[in-house]
Amino acid sequence: QFLCLVLQVPQLNSTREETRQRPFFFAISFYLRAQRQREKRMGWVRKTVDSVKSLQVKQVLLRAIGLAMVFTSGLILWKALMCMTGTKSPVVVVVSGSMEPGFKRGDALFLYKNKDPIRAGDIVVFNVKGQDVPIVHRVIEVHEQQSNGEIKLLTKGDANDMDDRFLYARGQLWLKPQHIMGRAVG
Repeated sequence: QFLCLVLQVPQLNSTREETRQRPFFFAISFYLRAQRQREKRMGWVRKTVDSVKSLQVKQVLLRAIGLAMVFTSGLILWKALMCMTGTKSPVVVVVSGSMEPGFKRGDALFLYKNKDPIRAGDIVVFNVKGQDVPIVHRVIEVHEQQSNGEIKLLTKGDANDMDDRFLYARGQLWLKPQHIMGRAVG
């Protein structure tokens, strides 16, 4: 009733009596007009929200595509380095101080592998059975058996007092060329 009483505003060309007779119709028409305006506004808000959502989806997709491109480029670069250097791991990081002062912990080294024989003084990276981390040390002895041409290597870290036999697998006294991942280039 309050709404009807409030909405009983006389029109300019109608009499007071006519306005009193039409309060219900006036309230309904006012309500419907307000509802249409609200729907128009809500339609605008809904369209705006949808456009913002679609922008967010587009931005997420663009960022995902960019991230995928960076990842793919890195993978291609890594594979190209593997082909050029002939090693499975063309870059290694020094994880200990055993090669100081030449190589410090955290230094990144490039590896390469070629047909030249390994000589004493070469810095090599090798894997030992049972250890996941590659080791960067200097070759101190190379032994070649004359009977079968087998090559055996002994390594040592520059900062270590002893050779690396304690690092090798149990019962192993020498490294073989197949243990060598590559030669280090600082």
